[in-house]
Parts: sequence; structure tokens; C-alpha cells
Amino acid sequence: MAARTITMDELGAAVKEYAARHELTVSSNEKGFCLMPGDVVITLLDGKPSCSNAEILDSLIEILMDLAENAPKSSNLAVRGIGRITSRSQAGSVPGSALEAVRECQGTEKTTYSTGGGRKAASAKTNIAALMEAGGSLQIVGREHTPTYMEVVVRASIPDGNANRVVESSMSIWKQEYLAKKAWDWIVKVLMDEPGIVTGTDEYGMPEFREGATIKVRISDEGKSVLVPLPAKIALWRELAREWQFAGRVCESKAYSRAADMLLRGDWQSSEELKEEQAEVAKIQEGKA
Repeated sequence: MAARTITMDELGAAVKEYAARHELTVSSNEKGFCLMPGDVVITLLDGKPSCSNAEILDSLIEILMDLAENAPKSSNLAVRGIGRITSRSQAGSVPGSALEAVRECQGTEKTTYSTGGGRKAASAKTNIAALMEAGGSLQIVGREHTPTYMEVVVRASIPDGNANRVVESSMSIWKQEYLAKKAWDWIVKVLMDEPGIVTGTDEYGMPEFREGATIKVRISDEGKSVLVPLPAKIALWRELAREWQFAGRVCESKAYSRAADMLLRGDWQSSEELKEEQAEVAKIQEGKA
């Protein structure tokens, strides 16, 4: 890797792959790329990838090595003999194919996560992939996106004898509630270094800051990334603006995942819904006692 010169196209492919794995967004210009949120700048210096974040740089180098290892020996994919894909069913098993490379990358992602009490749940990508493997399909049948609210309605179907089983699932997000949660997720990291920066909450549940408080954020400029102190409220809203920009994809993925889960497991309730139902039953039982 050290001896080989990397092209901007190769770097771009690696950055996009990294972004897909970590659910980040990518912006680019003639000088390089930027991962968001976080404003992590990635460029080429003397034909080698350069990034201020050592962990991300290591991951990019690994991805570049994988891409180089799986790349066709000729720059023209159409004339490659060994590893040529001749059918869709064959595509995933051909050594060196693009689909094989994608699946290898997906294999490094977590397929499940812990829900507590020794229980696990499948990730959204796992649910969706499992439904596809079972011959099912997913489609968006409704979408609403306003400045304050968004909703996605998804239909999932799976073969069942001579017919299909079909379910619909929806996911909705109110902007204020969604961003309030994101605000506190983000501000916890700041509070670890500066516990007294937050003095309370406003009428929307957002953090209130002490007078004159600043928070350092990473700003990109001409291929460089530097930490700049901004007024705390501006730093917070800068972060939340990015979260809301990404919220549509979150809403869509959750709707897809729930619809797939409903068909595959017959589980019509999320863990949160089950907890609410159990709490309600417990209250009724207490009232009868």
C-alpha cells in the first residue's frame, strides 16, 4: 500500500464505503472529501490518503487494500475473463466481482444488537436482507415530509403458497421530539469535559447554556480540519441541522426493518411497545389488588 499511488477515484470509493458502513454522509470537491457529521476531511498527499482522524485513516487504508485485492487486473471490466459474471445468480459467488466485495464489506457490520437482559435483536440491515433472501419484497407506499414532521409508510410481502402475505408498517418523526433526543445524546460528550456548561432546559426540552458558553467544533477549510470555539447554542443547532437532514433515511430504514420483522417473525410489536403494554397491564393489576 505504501508504495502504490492512490487515485482520487479510488479514495472516493473507499470514503463512500466507510460512510455506508457508519451511516455517515459524504461531500466532495476537487481537493478531497468530508465525512459528516464530524467534518472529517480526507485528502490525498503525494498519492497517499491523509486524514486527521487516525482511526478513520486506518479503516480507509484497509478498505483500499480490500478494493485493490478484489479489483480486476484490467481497467476494463467488460473484457475480464476470469471472474466474469454471466448471470445474476452467479454474481455473488464470482471471485473478484463487485458484488462479492460489497458482501465482504457487509460481513464486517454488526448483524444484531443487545436489547438488555441477555436478549438480542436483528439490525435493520439484517431484517431487510433476511426478507429478501426469503423471496420477499419491500416498497414505499406513502411518504410525507414537512418542516416539522415526516412519515414513511412501507409495504412488505413474502410468498406464502400460491399467494403473498402482505403487511404495512409506518414510521413517523416529530422534529422537535427527535432533535431533543439527539441534542442530549450529543451534549453528554460535552458535559463529560465541562459539567457546568448546561444550566437547564428550555420549553422544548433543549439544553440551556450558561452565559458566554462556547463549544469547540471541527471546521473544514481548504483541505484542513481545525477545532473552532462557537457559541454553545450555535454549535448545538449546527449539529441538529445535520441530524434532521439525515432523519429521512432513519425513518425509512426503521419502517423497512419493522415491516420485514413483522413478516419474518410474526412479531407485531417492538421491544418498546411490549414494555409499554407490560407496564399498562401491571398498573391495571395493581388497581385490582
